[in-house]
Amino acid sequence: MIIFHQMLAFLLFMLVGFAMRRKNILDEKGASAISWLIIHITNPALILSGAISGDGVIPASDLIKTVGAGIILYIAMIIAAFFIPKILHVSERETGIYRNMTVFTNIGFMGFPLINALLGAKAVLYASVFIMPYHVLIYTYGIWNFEHYAGRQNSKFNPKSLLNIGVIASLLAIILNFTQPPLPLFLKTAVTHLTNATGTLSMINIGAFLAGLELSRLVSDKTLAMFSGLRMLVVPIIGTFLMKLFVHDPLLLTIGMITMAAPTGSMVAIMANQYDPESDLSVRGVSLNTLLSVITIPLVALITGV
Repeated sequence: MIIFHQMLAFLLFMLVGFAMRRKNILDEKGASAISWLIIHITNPALILSGAISGDGVIPASDLIKTVGAGIILYIAMIIAAFFIPKILHVSERETGIYRNMTVFTNIGFMGFPLINALLGAKAVLYASVFIMPYHVLIYTYGIWNFEHYAGRQNSKFNPKSLLNIGVIASLLAIILNFTQPPLPLFLKTAVTHLTNATGTLSMINIGAFLAGLELSRLVSDKTLAMFSGLRMLVVPIIGTFLMKLFVHDPLLLTIGMITMAAPTGSMVAIMANQYDPESDLSVRGVSLNTLLSVITIPLVALITGV
């Protein structure tokens, strides 16, 4: 299975980062610098690559259909996030973290590189449009969850936060898709090389991140383990089968499956630290989900037939 071999390759890159961190070759400052490079340079290049690859223009009807499918998916994820904390009987304080760990997946660091490797650059453009609701929700619904359940509702929502690098790159990709301006070859080459670096750098960075944790703590929390089973297997399997009832495009089905099956995104841990710095639940959740994803993503693909 192609997706299984790709996840094994990602695992090797993670092991490289893990070893580099343990050998003090890649320290916390270096890992932070790589994160900045991925978020602000290589990942936007990956989003833009589909629009400047020259593989043809994506019709407006397809983009509208893609946005609609994305909205439906995130509504379903929010519904799942409402029930999962109740099923697990988690505390009031941790409810917001569990909800955000359910909805917001690591689509940037893991999902986009995986989609690019499996389906090519053009599919990344579809994916960037598909997950545009993510960029809006994480700064609205996501922040509300942290504030409400951590008992901190003093900070004000800043509309400027919606105009983040992910949204800007996605909008620019759509504009380039329809206008198809003549671009110099050196620019296309540069974007291609940056795109190819995204998956490798992302997995090395995740491995370095994992090396800084006590891995024994990841398996000692039974509630977190049950959550990971629900989040990494039950939700994407049921969600993909439900998508098949309404979405018949194989490309969108694969993007939707990867979006749901991807591990919890690192942004959840970063934002959780702002609102509840005493809790390391989100960090442990991101770490455990990431480790499990090497097995669960191919398993979800196998069971759902996507």
